[in-house]
Amino acid sequence: MDLKLFTKDLKEGLEVEHAMKKLKGRLQDMNDQKQGLTIEREQIFKPIVDEVRQVKETIDENQNKVIQKLAENQNALSTDLSFLKELDSFESPPESPLLLEAPPKPKTKIPDPEIGFNQADINIIKSIGFPSLKYVYQKMLEGDFNLDRLQTDVYDKAKRMNHVKAGLSKDKVKNKNKIESLEGEVTVLKKYVERINLHAKENNAAQKKTGYKFTVDSTTDATTVIDWYNTYFEMDFKLTKMDNTTYGTADAAAIINGGFSMIKDIKVDFDGASVLDLPDANHAINIKNRTEYTREYTRDMGPILFHYPDTDTGAVMQKYTTLALDGNAQNIAPTDNTNYNEGFTARKTLLAAGTENNIRIPLNRFGFFKSLEEQIAPNGKVIFNITLEDDANVLFRPNAAAEGRFIATKFVLWIPKMELINEGKKALVANYFRPHTWPYQRESVFTSLPLRRRRGTLKITNTTSKPRHVFIWVLNATKLSDEEQNMFVFNTFNTTNARTFTKAQLRLTNGGFYPKQQLDPTTQLNRAYCYLAEYMKFVNDYLSGPTIDIKQFQNLYGILYFDLSYQDPGLLPATTGLEFHFALNNALHAEYHICALVLNEEDITVDVVKEKAIIRSNKA
Repeated sequence: MDLKLFTKDLKEGLEVEHAMKKLKGRLQDMNDQKQGLTIEREQIFKPIVDEVRQVKETIDENQNKVIQKLAENQNALSTDLSFLKELDSFESPPESPLLLEAPPKPKTKIPDPEIGFNQADINIIKSIGFPSLKYVYQKMLEGDFNLDRLQTDVYDKAKRMNHVKAGLSKDKVKNKNKIESLEGEVTVLKKYVERINLHAKENNAAQKKTGYKFTVDSTTDATTVIDWYNTYFEMDFKLTKMDNTTYGTADAAAIINGGFSMIKDIKVDFDGASVLDLPDANHAINIKNRTEYTREYTRDMGPILFHYPDTDTGAVMQKYTTLALDGNAQNIAPTDNTNYNEGFTARKTLLAAGTENNIRIPLNRFGFFKSLEEQIAPNGKVIFNITLEDDANVLFRPNAAAEGRFIATKFVLWIPKMELINEGKKALVANYFRPHTWPYQRESVFTSLPLRRRRGTLKITNTTSKPRHVFIWVLNATKLSDEEQNMFVFNTFNTTNARTFTKAQLRLTNGGFYPKQQLDPTTQLNRAYCYLAEYMKFVNDYLSGPTIDIKQFQNLYGILYFDLSYQDPGLLPATTGLEFHFALNNALHAEYHICALVLNEEDITVDVVKEKAIIRSNKA
């Protein structure tokens, strides 16, 4: 950030502010002198103005009656185009077999993608700027086309057209041709996207998951600063089967919990400094959300974040057991279904029939952005690189539901800005745009290769600086890359064929074991749970109950927590390696993965070099 430019702008702002105050004083004196003349003029001309207004209102009333009658006659001769109101979705168009079904052709011939479109329709598509149907179809056959991007662009264009149409008064004759033209163009776009969807059913394409890049360059901005703590992604997404049809009521299909489940990898560079580089970002945030979100927060913010935690391992959506009645009047209280999964039921219901969901993905769940709650970073060039998760790791569709995919139809980065008055600029220069340092907790996720060992030592990392919190959990190897599995439900207390840990201990290569007394999670379940509860208490300060109860801890979210924040003071700033020493209660007949989330303390520094404020990270 250019401090010289920022200071110059501040000085000029103060001079302008002084001049404005002086000018306002002179204008006030002039207005006081005019006020007496204005009052006198209104008293003289008021009767004339009232009479002219009354005549005009009479003329307008008669004209409106004539226009209304003309509109009624026109509507009687026109085809009903009511479905061209605001297009919420292209998924359920009005029935139009002629446009949706191409006439049968010999199998040896390639179907004409433009059948049912006349030359006027084709010209409209071209004039709006969309590729021809023949071009789209050819690219689909070649497997080199971003179908979802085109669908989104067409949808947005139709919405803008409808918005323009809604702003035109139907009572004005001059708007008639414009309204009819817009209605015709929207109709063509509707046919266009329907035809694209027909071709998509044949190619079973999945959405491209890589290459999402956002660049925010505020280097030369001298009047605002960015509120990075409240920055967030907005995403619209939906589920479809691979043939582009939607899941029905009987299909048990949803994504796994939370909007973050769709973010596989995120990298953020701040003026060249790496402040976030997190493969398996969805695993990291899942652990943080499950341990840090209170039940009240989950209940209130769940719809915004699409955060509906699983309450069971499966996809049972019937809350109560079925009662067997004998036909007589009976008063029997319903019994809870012990396998009912409330979270899955909510997610499935919201995503049924291809419904698009609009969600928020807040960046302050990552340590760097969370640290900016009480800091202001200098303006600069910030680059985000995002990779979305594979369909097989996001969808959960047990009970033989057909293979599917998730589609992000909108992915937007929202950057709040704070406009500064002169006092604010002074405070920024004095308190934030000077050399200073603050800490934050940086996330790293480690996943072992497939294991089948009953006991051993897993080297999590050879070197990490200032680790403070370590979370370990287990996933059966079958949990990954399989739409019939849920990788956010853990196997720590049910590893492969019902095996459990009898030893779990973390070793720092420069400082001993944690906990010092070896933990046996099988026979010391309460002890293992209380360690995790201490962390939940630490982040929530007893404002509410624990985010995970002991039953969920054992059956769903077995997270072994190791607190490294109370190390010997001499070791706190040190770099060390991390090892997990473990044993299970019996031999294993299938493979599993040991996963770890490490939160280590790192520093962010603001330097001032040649009158420019620059952010630096020791990971740069």
